[in-house]
Amino acid sequence: MYREYPSRQCITPIPTNMDSYFCKSLDELRKMVRKHCANNNLRLLPLDLNAVSQSAIKTRFGLSEIENWKHFNLKRRAKSYTLKAELLKSAEAGYNRNKLDVVSSSFPIRIRSTARKPNNDC
Repeated sequence: MYREYPSRQCITPIPTNMDSYFCKSLDELRKMVRKHCANNNLRLLPLDLNAVSQSAIKTRFGLSEIENWKHFNLKRRAKSYTLKAELLKSAEAGYNRNKLDVVSSSFPIRIRSTARKPNNDC
């Protein structure tokens, strides 16, 4: 497949082994395209599909609904995600603790409670 890439600047999907999985998949894909082309049901989307909004695609191509498929679902979050969440939570808790310990400067603070009047009787 990559033999003629330097001269043609494109990959030609012509496999050398006809019994390979790639060759069988390619034949299956060609059959599906021929079937849809024969039924006049071939809907080709532009290459810049990711840059165009879905409403523009619906109005241009008449698609009733564009389906988004999830190929897999995560059973649990990644370890890095949980570590990051814990770190952010502890940092926020520390910040809030420091924030609550600060006394407002407008509130008068009595530093020494044992201040005495001078005794001049002696």
